[in-house]
This record gives sequence, structure tokens and C-alpha cells, in this order.
Amino acid sequence: MLGKQIRLLVAWVTLLCGHMHGFTEKTYLAFQPLRSNFEQRYGAWQEFIERERRDECGGRIELEMFYKASTNKAQLGRYFGVNDKNNIAIGKRFVGPDLNAVDPLSCADVDLRYFIHNFLLDNRKVQLRITPEQTMFGLQMFYFQSLDAMCKNVFLQIDLPVLFIENNLNALFTPSGYLPNQNPNEVMEYFQGTVEDEHQDQLLSAARINGKKKTSGLSDMTCKVGYYLLNKLDKHVSISLVSTIPLGNKPKGAFLFEPIRGSGGHFGLGFDVAGDMLLWDNFDTNVQIISRVGYRYLFETDQRRTLGIKGRRFGQYYLLGQNGQKQLIPAANVLTKPLSVSGLSQLEGVVGLNVNSYSWNIGCSYSLLAIEPEEVTLKGCWPEQTYGVASFGFEGFAGAFGTRPSNFDSGRMNDWIRSQDLDRQAAETPGHTTHRLQLAGSKFFDCSNQTFLVTMGLGYEFSNRNNNWAGWDTSAGVGISF
Repeated sequence: MLGKQIRLLVAWVTLLCGHMHGFTEKTYLAFQPLRSNFEQRYGAWQEFIERERRDECGGRIELEMFYKASTNKAQLGRYFGVNDKNNIAIGKRFVGPDLNAVDPLSCADVDLRYFIHNFLLDNRKVQLRITPEQTMFGLQMFYFQSLDAMCKNVFLQIDLPVLFIENNLNALFTPSGYLPNQNPNEVMEYFQGTVEDEHQDQLLSAARINGKKKTSGLSDMTCKVGYYLLNKLDKHVSISLVSTIPLGNKPKGAFLFEPIRGSGGHFGLGFDVAGDMLLWDNFDTNVQIISRVGYRYLFETDQRRTLGIKGRRFGQYYLLGQNGQKQLIPAANVLTKPLSVSGLSQLEGVVGLNVNSYSWNIGCSYSLLAIEPEEVTLKGCWPEQTYGVASFGFEGFAGAFGTRPSNFDSGRMNDWIRSQDLDRQAAETPGHTTHRLQLAGSKFFDCSNQTFLVTMGLGYEFSNRNNNWAGWDTSAGVGISF
């Protein structure tokens, strides 16, 4: 138990203090949760309503539209690429004692013959460039309600987003060295799952690299029940019990870089400690500081992801032989399995400054989010002595797979893929820290003894590693108190 606590402490220190470090040869990426802008306006609501001495029921509703677009295309490309590269050379890879051999294809990152089984591929080569990007827009709904009438200083808050997400790998295949009678699109078609090698039994049906993928609908709902430890005109401190209810979709493993709304099925519990205080007050104009610290624990869940093969670059796309069968199978088809995804902790901190003048509010804030690494385990058992990496020259008409050493790419008899050869880390999202800067402005209006709000905001988010989202976001919303 002590050893686990020490490892967790080291992981958190690494996340919070880590430098730019890259990951590569991954098959899945879990993005950070959608960040809320509500706490920045929360202090402004409190200050304006209390300054105007509104006799209201303590309820507020906000609707906020937002748009986000990622900018770290090359970094995400290296995450899904190989050899820490997003520009991948696929060709006849030289594997001999002289790694500097004068061979025009010896610099290939991945050997083409693992996907297209033709031993005489002469000078064929394909350059695969991956520059993933994500765009997201949606509507975030906030509801805040004071429960003073039932229990003094208690409140309820609910956040519910509706999202549209589009993920695009922007995969560009550039073939070279193909003769007029050869298909220059064979590699692209293989990765898209639209064509079979003559020795294949199945099309590639998992982790496909194939165009834009979209999803729309509800994301995770967040519910808070809080209590004011301090509730005065010029300062507030509250503590809240927070639950995250997963309403989004789960990964299916059909495509690389799947769009996922929310946490992918994790139910979460945690707490928030929030506060605001006036630093300077001239009645009509004041300066206010806001802050929040939040912790979430996301409980274990089941998801479908693609495992890798240890020591094999792009091993999930190799052609495998099956014991006793004459046809080959793309590895991803059998490596995409139901996995148990471990519970993990999230820690978020927000600090900001508001300037409130008459009915106007301008605020800026900085937030930090740290998430610990995932761990995945295979649900069920891996079929031992069933699948092996096929040799480049395997042809089914010469006999079923597994009957002779030459069937295996290693040349060793019974060189089957064992459970210990599965690369679980390929399907795990590493721990990371993201930072967000935001600038927002709001205007309050009075109408029929009600307070209305119009707000606009601009934010930028970035990470110290290449395993998460970085980019700009804009938002605009309206609100009403009652």
C-alpha cells in the first residue's frame, strides 16, 4: 500500500512539474474533460445581485454556446505515429547488421511487407503523414439554485453539455516507386479497410485510418451540492460534493482517433472548494478575486480499445496467421478487445480576477488540470497458440498456418503471440497536465425586476506533452436570475 502511494505521489509531481515530453505508437487518446466557465461569472453574479439587494429566489440559468479547435496537429500525429514521427516512411525496411546500409528503402520506419504480402516489392514506398485535429462546438447549460428555504447556506448546481465533435486524422498517403501495372493506393486502401490483400480473409475492421469521424449528443453531466462555509456581502467560501454522470458515448475501436463525448463511461465523485473576495470596493466599481480547487475520482469502467504488439512498430496493422487456417487476418481485428480501464484521479485549480463596474464585468483566469495515467487490463483471456505474425512469403496454398517454421516472420516454429506480448501501454492515455487562460466580459441588464446576463469569452489551452488537446476556444452566452 505504501509503495502504491509513493508511486502516485511521484506521478503527480511529474505531471505538475514535467517538461515537454512526447509519446508515440499509441492507439487511443482520452481527452481532458470539458472545462466550465461558470466559476468566473459566479462571483460577478454574487456581487451584482447582492450589491443591488435583489429579492430573488436564488436561482440562475445560463446557456452558453462555444467553439473549440485544436492547433497541435503535428504533436498529436507523433502520438499516433511511430518512432516519434508523424511523417511515417512505409517501405522495404533493411534489417541487417549494417543499419547504415546503402539501400534507398533502408530508412523506412515500418516494413510495407507486413501489410502487403508480396516478397518482391521492388522499390515501392508510401509516405504516411498524420496531422490529427479536433473541432468541437456545442451548448453548455448551467443551473444554480439556492436551497436556503429548505436548508440555510446550501445550494445545488447542474452542468449539462450537448456536443458536436469532429475528429480528422488528416492522413495523407504519398506513394512512390510503383509501376504502371501496380496499384499505388494499395496501402491507403488497406489502412482504410476498403481492400484486402490477396492472402487476407478479412478487411481491416478496427483502428482504421479513414477520414473524418463525428459524434453528437449529450456529454457528461456534473451535479454539485454545496454549502457556504462563509457567506457575506464581500466574500464567500463554499465546499461542494460533486458527481460526474456519464451520458456520452464509449469508444468502439473501429477507427483511430475516435471522437468521444465525455469520459467514455467513467462515473466520478469528488469535491470542490471555491471562494471569492473583494480586494477593493468603491461601491459601483470593485476588484474581486475568485478561486476554486477541485478533485475528481473517476471509477473503473469497460471500454473497447486496440492493443499493440510489443516490439512491433504499427504492429496492430500486421497481417497475422491463425493456427490451422490458410488466410491471414489484420492484427487490429483480433487486438481490439473489451478492456477494463482503471479508476484515475483528476485535480483542477482555478484562480481569476474580476473587475466589476456598474453593470459590466471583465475577468481573466488561469486554470490547471492534472490527470494521472490510465492502466488497462484485458477482460477475459487471450487465445494462446492461436495467432502469429506471418512471414512475408506466406501463401495459404502451400498449407495451413503454423505447420512449418517458415510460416512465422521470425522463422521459429510455434512463435505464437502470447498474452505477455500484448502491448497494453499502446491503448493507455498517459498522465498529463493542461493549462488554460481565459478572458471574458459580461453585461448585466435589469428587466421587470429580473437580472439578465450577456457574456462572451476567449480562451487558450495548452499542455506540457503531446498527449492532449491544445488550441483556442470562444464562447457566448446568456443568463437569467430569478
